[in-house]
Amino acid sequence: MPRAGGLGATAGSFTDYAASIVANIASKATQASSTYTAKQTAQSTYANSLSSQSGVNIDEETANLSTLQNKYSAASELIQAINSMFSSLITALQSAG
Repeated sequence: MPRAGGLGATAGSFTDYAASIVANIASKATQASSTYTAKQTAQSTYANSLSSQSGVNIDEETANLSTLQNKYSAASELIQAINSMFSSLITALQSAG
């Protein structure tokens, strides 16, 4: 006998049939929710795995870049000061000689 909405024909009351439909729909909704949760968990696991394998944390790399820029700037200023002192020394030696 054909099945309507996953339910077979019944000889019960309309209320029993309606209750069967609601129970069937609730069962399918629970199953769909479980499937969704499982797929969402798998997607999250795959995303975390990919992120850990790539080894790139954007926030960490941005902080490292900022630190390196500050160190480069400080080294540049030190080199400029040494260059100025060396030029002054050369000028003093040339005028003394």
